[in-house]
This record gives sequence, C-alpha cells and structure tokens, in this order.
Amino acid sequence: MDPNLVKIISCLGAALVICVIFRCAFAHKREQWFARTASTIFNQRGALGSYLSLGYPKTWQGALVTLAQLILIVGACALIWA
Repeated sequence: MDPNLVKIISCLGAALVICVIFRCAFAHKREQWFARTASTIFNQRGALGSYLSLGYPKTWQGALVTLAQLILIVGACALIWA
C-alpha cells in the first residue's frame, strides 16, 4: 500500500476522532454556542454528519472551541506527515 495513502487515511481518522471528542465534550453547550443550518440540496448531511457537526460558532466561546479543534486537527496531521 502506498505510504502517502496511509498518511491521508490516518489524517482523516485522526480528524474524525477529534471531532467525536469535541462533540461529546461540548454537547451540553452545542445549542448555546453554535448555530446550525438546515440541510438543503446544496449542503446535504447524513445522520452521522448531522450528529458530529457542532455547527458554526455564534459566540466567542464557540469560536474558541472551533479554533482549538482546528489547531488539534492540523497538529495531528502535521505529526502524521512528519
């Protein structure tokens, strides 16, 4: 198997694990800190995607959570590719 393919799959897996952790950790603040858009023909989400998605931040706390999630995903991918 191609080593780059393994790295890409590992990055996707790490991102999914980080999203699950953040979803579980901030489930109680989801409605307060984040807003979600309804699924339309242009942005269809399945049941898993709807469940895992925190939404987009509507408060500064939500923005900090989103930034922390992004930093962790980028950091994990950087470690995988190093």
